[in-house]
Amino acid sequence: MYTDSNGFLLVDKVVKYESLIEGLGTVFQELGVPFDGSLGVRAKSEHRKDRRAYQDIFSDKQRDIIEREFAEEIEMHGYTF
Repeated sequence: MYTDSNGFLLVDKVVKYESLIEGLGTVFQELGVPFDGSLGVRAKSEHRKDRRAYQDIFSDKQRDIIEREFAEEIEMHGYTF
């Protein structure tokens, strides 16, 4: 949870996974923490074997569940399915 009961962010910045390195670089620079632009690992590279776009993988029912359960996050971050 990173929002209060009214939906307002409780954190200064949200770093999206799809721009993780860039976002971490910005945060670390603001904090004065050295960062060489690498996490030194490939976090998910070995776990996801199916490389199709998620839109092609989920069924309509699964999409509906995701859209319902994560409606606030989807709206807050400007995502679309």
